[in-house]
Amino acid sequence: MAFPIFFVWFLIGLFIFRHHLRKNTKIDDAIHNAFWKKEASSLVVRKRNLDPKDYIQPSLSSDVLMDQAFFNRIEAPDLYRQQKYLMELSQKPMVNFQGLDNADVRLKYGTATITAIETYENNFIQYIKTLHNLAQGLMAVGQEDLARLYLEEGIAVGSDIRGNFTLLATIYKKHQQQDAINHLYEIAKDLNTLTKNKLLTELDQIKLGDNTEDTNQKPLPY
Repeated sequence: MAFPIFFVWFLIGLFIFRHHLRKNTKIDDAIHNAFWKKEASSLVVRKRNLDPKDYIQPSLSSDVLMDQAFFNRIEAPDLYRQQKYLMELSQKPMVNFQGLDNADVRLKYGTATITAIETYENNFIQYIKTLHNLAQGLMAVGQEDLARLYLEEGIAVGSDIRGNFTLLATIYKKHQQQDAINHLYEIAKDLNTLTKNKLLTELDQIKLGDNTEDTNQKPLPY
């Protein structure tokens, strides 16, 4: 009698397996069909202008700019070129639609707008990269205060560069700005990046790290 019982259980298992297989296939088909329906719909949307609120508004002031003589004195002429490039980028239109895929953007603004939007997104990416690179270079030559301004600008415009967060947090830690690090942590929690968990761990480590050698430092204004 053992064989028939085993065979019955085998048939039941096979039935359950095929049921789930058909169910998963239907779900996959529905997702596939929805994807292509969305793609097809996005290709026929008429051009729409971007809302002024969609544009990134840089907040760097002319007070941050240093002349070429300054960079020559600190023996960093390449940083002057980066600063010049950064200010050129700040005058260009920038958007950050990282939370939307191409179909979503086409549905919202039309197919004819995609090329311009891609250019604006690239301007933004270059802007936040240059902010970070410039800040790193300034830190390397001992210009912490100036570097901090560029890093804070990166956070203000929505940079998701991990190094922008960690370098700024290190400066805040040096000056006992725990609240500022906490603020960075809250911003980082909302990022949509693959390295978010690693960034949060690094911010925790910076926040909890030993800071005894900097106890005489005055906190920076935030």
